Amino acid sequence: MRIKFPDSHARLEKLIRDMQILSRIPRTTCPLDLPAKDQPIFTAALQSGATHLLTGDVKHFGPFMERTPETEGILIQTVSAFFLSILKE
Repeated sequence: MRIKFPDSHARLEKLIRDMQILSRIPRTTCPLDLPAKDQPIFTAALQSGATHLLTGDVKHFGPFMERTPETEGILIQTVSAFFLSILKE
């Protein structure tokens, strides 16, 4: 990141400080039509109150990317899309 986006390093550090890492999330029904292996990922994001879910899994999460009304307010993006969006701010 320092090479491609050197001016964004300080912002990334702040974002990392604001992150919350969860070790266990109670199981619940996933509201999205995702494969079983991906459902806990979205469910954890939902239950933690996440605003963003960053993933490289375009195959399974792709239909839900950038569609917050359909993902209960969670913005699903690739990492590169996320960084490009914060660079525009």
